[in-house]
Amino acid sequence: MAEGVKDQIITSVMSTDIPSFTIDNIDTPIGVVNLSFTNISIETLQIESLVTYFLTNELEVTINNFQFQVSLDFGYKLQTWPYSSDSGQLEITANNASFMVEAHVTTKDDSPFIYLDTAQFSLGDFSIDLRGTSEMLSTIIQVATPFIQYSIETSMNAVLTDAINSICNSLFLPSTCIVIDDTTAIDVRQPIDGICQDNILDLPASGFYYGTDTEFFVPPTTPDPDDLPLIITNGMFIVL
Repeated sequence: MAEGVKDQIITSVMSTDIPSFTIDNIDTPIGVVNLSFTNISIETLQIESLVTYFLTNELEVTINNFQFQVSLDFGYKLQTWPYSSDSGQLEITANNASFMVEAHVTTKDDSPFIYLDTAQFSLGDFSIDLRGTSEMLSTIIQVATPFIQYSIETSMNAVLTDAINSICNSLFLPSTCIVIDDTTAIDVRQPIDGICQDNILDLPASGFYYGTDTEFFVPPTTPDPDDLPLIITNGMFIVL
């Protein structure tokens, strides 16, 4: 995988809309309330370490030291008289969040395919900054914090799983062209179909180098050096 995979994950997640959610019938010091959380926006997302581990036909992707900040609008409505309500804004910050997903390598339309089936996102140690109009909001948020944590972690599970699933399977495209500069490119393509068995994923590839004297390829752009692949292997580990 390329060094740019972390950037691809960040770009994909940051561009994804996180759905609003509600938490009903929460018992608080002022009575039973319904809570609503809307306009959820990821403000900051940084990935310090991403490690992929392969074992037979299984794949595990782990993200550590995940820096994450999200803002969302918050409101409550008391379910008994006097049916009071109020609203504010929350900002959730986590500096050591983590994400782990397990997958299986299988086939789809006779081609290798990665299916992600188990995911776990954890906020780790996090803080909640409340910007509201009453002190009662702070009390309600303290009671609701475990429910808020669960809802955010569930949403991020889905968003990260979709992003990683799409990126991983894009690596199985039959041809890949890496543009070096305006006169040079390296084309790595899969000359025959790969083989996916119970404990083997075989992806044969052949490499082609193109220069200014070839008519087969004209490089269209100059890449950013950070976009070029960098693979560091240590046994069965690949660090991106």
